[in-house]
Amino acid sequence: LDSEPRSQLLRHEVAYALGQMRSEKASAMLREVATNPNEHAMVRHEAAEALGAIADTSEETTKTLQALVKSPEAPRELRETAALAIRRINKRKAEALTESANAAAPSPYLSVDPADPLDPSTSTETLEQTLLGGDDEGGISADANAEDVANDLERRYGAIFALRDRGSDDCARVLCRSLVGDVRNPSALLRHEVAYVLGQMENAEATDTLVACLS
Repeated sequence: LDSEPRSQLLRHEVAYALGQMRSEKASAMLREVATNPNEHAMVRHEAAEALGAIADTSEETTKTLQALVKSPEAPRELRETAALAIRRINKRKAEALTESANAAAPSPYLSVDPADPLDPSTSTETLEQTLLGGDDEGGISADANAEDVANDLERRYGAIFALRDRGSDDCARVLCRSLVGDVRNPSALLRHEVAYVLGQMENAEATDTLVACLS
């Protein structure tokens, strides 16, 4: 990230890998990238998400993410990512303090996800309603509280990861509908995450939908 390679896609992937490594040694560089208005929005988003994956509880990281959430200049996708990252960091901090036995189990895909899956006992129908429903606010307002603005998106992300972990053809079809169907508040960030998990699932049910998204 420090050498500024030409490919923004590569820089995005480097930021993702640093988050998966969960090394706080990367936090300072990720904060710099996330707050740099000259960086591509895709790279800034991934840097902010990586800070959440690392779950860096430092004051510097918290202030950086809070400022991004409230920044009217930041792209919506970056503000949403920062809000989710704050929520994830706060959850991990609370779990560490209480040594919670209810901490989320590791992903069966061995990835560090930006939100925890909803309860495994939740029906597929309920997960579909949660994913496709969303809220009526149209994203994050510049003066909104970070905890409040993350609620809806975190719940929908939780539905995504619960459907992924369940892994059935029906679950893949629900995820596909969130890419091409009638979705309230169709967050580009959420659609990006849906495409990502469909790739993780390697389910052929998703092929036609993903091809349609490319055309």
